[in-house]
Amino acid sequence: LNIAFQNAIAADSYYIGIVNGDLIHLEVFYDEGEYFQDIRLKRQGTLSNWVITHQQELFLPDLRKPIELEDVDTVIIGKEKTPLSWMGVPIRGLHVDGVMAISSYHANAFDRSDLELLSNIAQRAALALDNTYQHALVEEQTRLDSLTRVYNHGYFIQTLQKQAQSCLAENKPLS
Repeated sequence: LNIAFQNAIAADSYYIGIVNGDLIHLEVFYDEGEYFQDIRLKRQGTLSNWVITHQQELFLPDLRKPIELEDVDTVIIGKEKTPLSWMGVPIRGLHVDGVMAISSYHANAFDRSDLELLSNIAQRAALALDNTYQHALVEEQTRLDSLTRVYNHGYFIQTLQKQAQSCLAENKPLS
């Protein structure tokens, strides 16, 4: 996704946020040459929350003009600079709910074709994230007994082998 952003749209900042209760966890967050990790935002009052709640694209080409959206305030994350252009699109799948957004420190930096491209990237991202979730779920199911939901013998042996190899490499007792 990161490479798709960099190759597709010239933006000063971009992020992918996934809903986690009343928070948005920014899985990827880039701002003017710097990556930020483990950023969590409260949903309430953000542009991203508006996109997630309404499941609609939001195109704000010039943020010098007042935002006429109910219950939305400007929240600055990353570097302490105010973006002047912002676009956000929902990411929606069976197992994922979130937002993909880009911004620029220049007014009118994006047009409708950029919004359409961002929306296409978000659709593919939703598919990829759903597939990842499904894959992890299937892997977890192979480790668990279907009746008791306890780890099965095969998983126990596999984990024991990894621990034994680690202990041998570090010359430590297995017990």
